[in-house]
Amino acid sequence: MKIKQGFLVSRVGGENIVIATGELSKTFKSMITLNDSGKFIWDLLEKGADLDGIVKAMTQEYEVSEEVAKESAQDFIRTLEKAGALE
Repeated sequence: MKIKQGFLVSRVGGENIVIATGELSKTFKSMITLNDSGKFIWDLLEKGADLDGIVKAMTQEYEVSEEVAKESAQDFIRTLEKAGALE
């Protein structure tokens, strides 16, 4: 998985906001707000991490079980898929 080119995260008013740029901005008229763990996963996805890699990184970074990390990552990935932000 990887974040589709044309989406970027900007820090605005203390929040991480995902916006579309270029051609994508013509069809994607929304913003996605990321909390700290969402930004953490976003950064991993920008590097092409798969679900297993994300879960492993989350369990190393946060005090969370594999099960909870996997569920959270899957929910977040589904949100990005619905928004069209993943390749």
